[in-house]
Amino acid sequence: MSPADLAQTDTLIPDDLHGLWDIGRWQEVEELSGGAVNRVLSVKTSAGRYVLRRCRAGTASQLNCEAQVTTWVRRHGLPAIAPIISVSGELHVECDGVFFALFPFADGAQKAASDLTLEDAAAAGDMLGRLHGVLGGLPKAEWRPPRLLWDGKAWEDRLTVMEHAILGRSDADGRDEIALARVRAQKAWMAHPDCRHSHDLGEALQVTHGDYHHGNLFFSGGQVSAVIDWEQTALLPRAYEAVRAATYMFSGLRKPTVAFLSSWRQVTDASADELAQGAAAFSVVRDHWVWPLEEVYLSGNDRARRYIPDALYEPFSAIWAQIQAAL
Repeated sequence: MSPADLAQTDTLIPDDLHGLWDIGRWQEVEELSGGAVNRVLSVKTSAGRYVLRRCRAGTASQLNCEAQVTTWVRRHGLPAIAPIISVSGELHVECDGVFFALFPFADGAQKAASDLTLEDAAAAGDMLGRLHGVLGGLPKAEWRPPRLLWDGKAWEDRLTVMEHAILGRSDADGRDEIALARVRAQKAWMAHPDCRHSHDLGEALQVTHGDYHHGNLFFSGGQVSAVIDWEQTALLPRAYEAVRAATYMFSGLRKPTVAFLSSWRQVTDASADELAQGAAAFSVVRDHWVWPLEEVYLSGNDRARRYIPDALYEPFSAIWAQIQAAL
């Protein structure tokens, strides 16, 4: 790629960035389709292919924490993708107030949710179980668990704002109609007496990946060959992450969800009660989940639209009851 072609990425990559890693001469830069929050770019150089992440938000301490965790996981033989150290010895670099991290290109291939097989589901569950075994050895002092507490009326008000934003769109289409129906159903659930607005996570917490799902996995030979995007590492119950991951990957489909969770339980030896507790915690979080709606309709980030389910809204407890019966 010529310097003129590279210049087309100047809004994302400052020229000063090109010499900060010892990776040869930059030849091609292409923005990847992934990344609803950060910008993710493929970088081809004379030395090979890399992935550059341009962080929309974050602090140096958060980014260094990510590097610490991935280094720990790799040290224990699991395929976490860790950032490449810059020529000045930094894990992440700052340029014009924006943080950048460079990573090796992962082995294997990513898969869309619709392409995941039962074998993939079992492999993903197995990998998550093994990750939890390794991450359980990390000291917890540096992390604080999230506080699961919401003001129901405030969430009704937030959903009302989104309802008005959707109704105000001049170019609304079928996707907006589905989103509007979801917003109205979710707002009604927020006001329902059975809707819980808080949850105590208890003491059985450990460091977790925090955003484990198919979009952050690479597959090869029927196994997970790489796990990426560790920036949301969090202190949580491991069963919470397992239920969250299954929900994001399989959207309530029973067979792959059961394959994933059964594989995870086989590795972790988690009891049915532990899994139920994780589901109870995730249920409260999921019921209050408004991020993709606000990204699309309030922040204008249409890349987050893919995270708005193409289905009617249901409280998570109703979805989980069907899964639990299948388990």
